[in-house]
Amino acid sequence: MINIAETFKQPFLNKAEASVSTAVSIGWDGCHKIYVALDESSHESLNEAGYEMVLVKDKDAALRQLHDWWESSCPLRFIEAVECDANTFHTVISQWDNYEEGKVAEFDDE
Repeated sequence: MINIAETFKQPFLNKAEASVSTAVSIGWDGCHKIYVALDESSHESLNEAGYEMVLVKDKDAALRQLHDWWESSCPLRFIEAVECDANTFHTVISQWDNYEEGKVAEFDDE
């Protein structure tokens, strides 16, 4: 796999790799919600909800795309893997799990 350890620290790197390994597509809302569609039903549902889904043909390219979206997201960012056939959301990285000191300061009231 590619080296994205500087973005996804363990155990998040392993979780991102595992979710992409079985993904149909990935999508981002342009702010902080990142989704991995694990089946065709979730791909279609997210597409219908307005997400521009990117088909996962190359796992390394998908990880790079997740990395780019993660870095471009606001501090409320998270990654969820969606499996509509099983009616399940799998948390890949929950909000604040990958929190770094000072990253949320812009939201503090003065």
